[in-house]
Amino acid sequence: QRFHQFLMGHGGAINDLKLHPLHPNLLVSASKDESIRVWSIAENFCALIFCGLEGHRDQVIAIDISPLGQYLLSGGCDSKVRIWDLTSGDAHKAIASLLDPPIWRNPGDVVIVQEPMVCSWQMHHNYVDSVQFFGETSILSKSAAAEEESGASIYLWSFKEANSEGPPSTSSAAAAAAAQKKKSRRFILSVHHAFTYP
Repeated sequence: QRFHQFLMGHGGAINDLKLHPLHPNLLVSASKDESIRVWSIAENFCALIFCGLEGHRDQVIAIDISPLGQYLLSGGCDSKVRIWDLTSGDAHKAIASLLDPPIWRNPGDVVIVQEPMVCSWQMHHNYVDSVQFFGETSILSKSAAAEEESGASIYLWSFKEANSEGPPSTSSAAAAAAAQKKKSRRFILSVHHAFTYP
């Protein structure tokens, strides 16, 4: 078999890989170095990294992308589930640059996103080793069994924007207000079902 290329950038082992469902040239990788990276396979370039102050505090084990490519889901050894927005702000600009690359790219043109849309707290009690979207706004997550539990845990979650009120208005003033609101969007992550198994 012929070797084509390698993507160099992570500072630790690679734990999971996912292709973007709508743009298979985009590859997302999760690593022991506590980061998630988004790559252009064609360019052999990483333009977007999810990590930092509000990112995972231990290695990232599992990732998934929503069917329409709007959200990135991650779970890791910090026992947390995080959801990242791919459609707004710097993340959207970075992905757009990978889909329509410039003639010349500065190797330092890498965007770092440190704040997820939402993060789970005090639900899983051990490392989260599997995450998966169930539709566009529902997710499944699984963690290994903790010492104080009888088995591993699985949660079915849904997430929505806080104080979401019906369809957006088409007026220019309302559109401007919506754009401003989008900069400070808050989301709620709710558990619908919880399961344990031996």
